[in-house]
Amino acid sequence: MTNDIVKAALAEYNLEQTNASLLRSLGNSTYKVVANDEKCFSLRIYSPDNFDEAQVSSELTWLRFLFSKNSILVPNPVRNKQGNFITNLHLKDSESLWLCCLFDWVEGQESSKNLSSKLIENIGETIAHLHSYSRSFHPPAGFKRKSYDANWLRKHSSWIRNAYTELSENECQLLLQAIERIYSEMVTLGESNQYFGLIHSDLHFGNFIVNSEKVQVIDFDECGWGFYLFDIAGTLMEIIDEPSQYPIFRECLLKGYEKLSPLPLTHIQQIEIFMAAQGLAFLQWVFLAKNPEVRQQKMKWVPEIIERIEEFISA
Repeated sequence: MTNDIVKAALAEYNLEQTNASLLRSLGNSTYKVVANDEKCFSLRIYSPDNFDEAQVSSELTWLRFLFSKNSILVPNPVRNKQGNFITNLHLKDSESLWLCCLFDWVEGQESSKNLSSKLIENIGETIAHLHSYSRSFHPPAGFKRKSYDANWLRKHSSWIRNAYTELSENECQLLLQAIERIYSEMVTLGESNQYFGLIHSDLHFGNFIVNSEKVQVIDFDECGWGFYLFDIAGTLMEIIDEPSQYPIFRECLLKGYEKLSPLPLTHIQQIEIFMAAQGLAFLQWVFLAKNPEVRQQKMKWVPEIIERIEEFISA
């Protein structure tokens, strides 16, 4: 079925003799596409269970807004033969509507390949640029993206209570306590434009692509409304397991961020709380994923994430 979708999707674009290779498929499926003239693209096939056309259209609106800014590089969506950015596919023997988008390829290497203090600082500055543009972004009518707010956090309690067969009672109680602690901090912080807006939400090192020291950002399919600290916390979660490097890299990330957007001391002290929120988001993804490969690949990290959440809310 997937190969049929890829073939049908690419037929909707002005490309000749393309070759597509799968990059990832734990959530949405993403392919690298090489055309006959060797120009490269990325094709994303959205999971019909998780995204509707309004959500995808809103992601592309945000991407095009960011692409119009010269100080940050993001994937640029490509129009299909009908002049649309979204390709809708109804395949024979399938009741699902498949939404597909093609993007110009972002050249470079994942940032994790060559981590350094300077690169981490540049990443921090890039995150600050994203948040700065979020503050100036005015969503059009019909703009629809998920929220990573206090109400979203409270909803975690439902899947946690259903996970009693796989988690111990103590682990479930710890996670429920974490929700209340994080919820309280979110409510206290408030949702002013200075602290809350459109965020990426999934800023792990694989989504920062480096080309000639220029940091680019990819994979905005999980973007939504949330606290800017949630983005910062997501990147810091990538290096928490390097105790010798974490303090240095944390300082470098914040140094880069504060070149553009100074953080109040109280916000810096709350970063670990938002790292706990990132941990909860990861656990939710693993336990609710419909793709069995998510559990197969990610369940091994669950005990460590729970341990980290306990450390973060106790700090």
